[in-house]
Amino acid sequence: MVSLSDKEDYANSAPIPGRIRETGTLPVLVEPIVGTVTIRKLPKAQVFALDASGQRGARVPVASRNGAVTFKLLPKYQAQHYEVVRE
Repeated sequence: MVSLSDKEDYANSAPIPGRIRETGTLPVLVEPIVGTVTIRKLPKAQVFALDASGQRGARVPVASRNGAVTFKLLPKYQAQHYEVVRE
């Protein structure tokens, strides 16, 4: 699974090893996450965007090249988490 978060979320916080500092409350606002993920030494895979419950949503197109897979993170998937399934 690939989980993403903006690095600015943690810029001013001191991590506490092994502990969750604050869980927060609903509703949660997540800004669109845009980018490209490449996983080396994985010649073939399927990728699915996951909803907030961890259920599979849209299948994400994957490009395989030189023993690596690459996929794009796009706002249309409305996902913060992605499942990568080795084939």
